[in-house]
Amino acid sequence: MKRHEFEVRNHKFFFRRFDPFTAVKVLGDLQKEFGGPVLSSLKGGEGKERAKGSDALFGALAELSEKLDGDKLQKWAERLLNPELVAVSTDGAEARKLDKVAAVQCELTADEIIQLCVEAVKFNFEDFSTRWRGLISSGVSRLLESQLAGSAQNSKTNSSSGAPSGPAK
Repeated sequence: MKRHEFEVRNHKFFFRRFDPFTAVKVLGDLQKEFGGPVLSSLKGGEGKERAKGSDALFGALAELSEKLDGDKLQKWAERLLNPELVAVSTDGAEARKLDKVAAVQCELTADEIIQLCVEAVKFNFEDFSTRWRGLISSGVSRLLESQLAGSAQNSKTNSSSGAPSGPAK
């Protein structure tokens, strides 16, 4: 089973992947809870209204802050940092489950908990994201190629017959 190591200060964290069915559920819940604010910030408007760079980021953060309170953030942290899947070793000692007691003993900060959550998401879903992005972009490429090839063929046929060029009916 694939394992991932990540270091924060003098602590080494060991991540194991979610089982596939749990991963599907977590992915769905993640995109529902976090996808909207992030995606909406990328849309932008027209002309002067168009969101740019840091404006888009601040918009996403503002929308996230409206949707996520402390209870939800804690729920996500506990879900993503499941002690059955995440262990910690301090200064080379034997690894132990990352439960609340271990987190307190490691003196983890809220910032470090969020950092570990991001790492858990990247480890569990980065391959998925890369694979689907590749499939989607290659599918779009094939569709565009077939459309362009069809358009070129129609243009050739229409120009050789003396008919005006345009979409075939």
